[in-house]
Amino acid sequence: MLSAVNGLIGDRLAEERPEFAIPLAVRVEGQDVPLDGAHLQRAFPRATGDVAVFLHGLSENDEHWNRHRDRTGGSYGDRLAAETSWTPVFLRANTGVSVADNAVAVAGLLDQLVSAWPSEVRRIALVGHSMGGLVLRGACAVASDAEPAWTSLVSNVVTLGTPHLGAPMAKTVHAGVRALGQWPESAPFGRILEYRSIGILNLRGGLAPDVQALPHARYHLVAATLGSTPQHPVSETLGDMLVRYPSATGRPRRGTEMFPGADVLHVPGAGHFDLLNHPGVYAALREWFG
Repeated sequence: MLSAVNGLIGDRLAEERPEFAIPLAVRVEGQDVPLDGAHLQRAFPRATGDVAVFLHGLSENDEHWNRHRDRTGGSYGDRLAAETSWTPVFLRANTGVSVADNAVAVAGLLDQLVSAWPSEVRRIALVGHSMGGLVLRGACAVASDAEPAWTSLVSNVVTLGTPHLGAPMAKTVHAGVRALGQWPESAPFGRILEYRSIGILNLRGGLAPDVQALPHARYHLVAATLGSTPQHPVSETLGDMLVRYPSATGRPRRGTEMFPGADVLHVPGAGHFDLLNHPGVYAALREWFG
């Protein structure tokens, strides 16, 4: 509930009721982990040099990655840790603040994490669900300007249902606010909708076009559709219920694709939240990460 409220009005909580605002943090077993060597060593006793960083989406938290883990044999992080050389690191963020503010905060956190990590970091994989993908892309852009060490270590960037071209629901809500404001009888309902966080507003159009991809990293774009194909009428209308296929893959119907040469995985017959823990996605992660 706290994560949902932070997604809705987290920017206002940060300013007016900070005790209810979620601080950005590394999370292990439901607890924040301080970013110093001693605490990281205790939290990650089997830390390797390959670090997979997971960031959730709007109104979610680190525990959302455990969706259906009893059916799948564990979360993505559980299985990567058990079957590969990758050490999973889960973040929790206040998704109600702006994507830009979260990107700056994540860039700083990863800088600290790499510096204090118990072993020398060789590779970093970034995995973001929905809004989390936008924040991680933004963090790479922020960090690239300052040229900290961690950006040069990023080998893979995975976005799961991320609205690179914007989310239709966010656009619909914006149009609804304007429409409701036209009449005195409905204006109060419009004001309620208008009291949504800047994080939600940021989903209308995705990141600015000048946010570039890391030239040395491999990008992997995962898109779900409710229909069996992206061209299915249900898929074209609703996408995965929140994000349409062209937006999740950064491929507008007109114009240049955002991630030329990127890997694209289509998950048919699945919804937006199914991407948090899906057998097909995990199989792809194993292949992509090597």
